[in-house]
Amino acid sequence: MLEDVIKLGTGRRALALGRPDIAGKTGTTNESKDAWFSGYNADYVTTVWTGFDQPESLGRREYGGTVALPIWMNYMGAALKGKPPHTQPEPEGILSLRVDPVSGRAATPSTPGAYFELFKAEDTPPSVNELGNGTAPGSPLPADEAAPIDLF
Repeated sequence: MLEDVIKLGTGRRALALGRPDIAGKTGTTNESKDAWFSGYNADYVTTVWTGFDQPESLGRREYGGTVALPIWMNYMGAALKGKPPHTQPEPEGILSLRVDPVSGRAATPSTPGAYFELFKAEDTPPSVNELGNGTAPGSPLPADEAAPIDLF
């Protein structure tokens, strides 16, 4: 799932490394007092944290993807140089399902704009055709899309 941070998200700059086997997560605290990037492939895990010993803002528009990620890229580019791509094996019990971007439910083949998402086999969302009364088994979503969700 964290490969999408590189492919589509706040870590897109790392695509410049030309590696299909990297993943990670950017992070930034309020007022940009801390920013970090934690990234990995199957062989290396590296975190870059940026900030001051006495907390103060790193500056306007400074985030994990703008401050820490370039440092991570510099290090990991050197660490992985000449090494073939090596991805983590996918854990057992993981399913890739097309998801409806509007409802968050499993999409039908004709759902426009559907995208693939990973789920644990026991936590798959119900399909749009499985709507009924109450909560769908194995799903954190209520079966009725209009029903409120208790988050706390």
